[in-house]
Amino acid sequence: MKVNILILLLTLSFTGYGQFTSTTVLNNGSEIKGRIIYEDSVEIKIKTKNGSSLVYKRSEIDTIKTISGYNPHKGPFLNIEPLVSTGERTNVFLHLKGGVNFNRKWGAAIGASVENYPNHSRLPLYLELKYHIFNHYITPYLAIQGGYMFPINDLEHQKEGFMLGGSLNMVCYTSDHFGITIGGGYRFNRLVREQSVWTSPENDIYIHHINRIELKIGLIFK
Repeated sequence: MKVNILILLLTLSFTGYGQFTSTTVLNNGSEIKGRIIYEDSVEIKIKTKNGSSLVYKRSEIDTIKTISGYNPHKGPFLNIEPLVSTGERTNVFLHLKGGVNFNRKWGAAIGASVENYPNHSRLPLYLELKYHIFNHYITPYLAIQGGYMFPINDLEHQKEGFMLGGSLNMVCYTSDHFGITIGGGYRFNRLVREQSVWTSPENDIYIHHINRIELKIGLIFK
């Protein structure tokens, strides 16, 4: 519950920034940050962060500066993402993801990590699909993941399992080539182990379901 509240507060605190697209500088030196919702040869209308609509004549305006708007989200990227996972036990993992943002909204990545479990380790390989909510260098985005978890050791007994997850995140690009992410979400793991039993010709199959809450912060390089 605390995790969900934190993510909600982060989203609300950044919602207004996702709508800023320009800074209008007036002749008296004042700067108006907001989104231009109407303009012609006589006047322009600006919607500000608090929802107010302001109208200025062209003769009152000195310059209009465009705020960098979403260029960093397009193209290939590399995401290094340490995370803390809580559930049956608390673990710290490092996920490495490489992918591409197809346009201003959608992106996809392939991710991998090494995760330790009781008596064995696993290599998750998964596909992540992302949807950016705003067309801005600061924006919340949704991510869903799905893939398989392959055993690294104890290969005689550990078998492949699968993972599914989703998260709500925030990204802030400080330049066209670097960004910072923070977020949290839920992940489900299904682990399978096969154990031989001397009293039976067939092996027993053990299935372990793991539910986890994840908190993560990461770096994006482009």
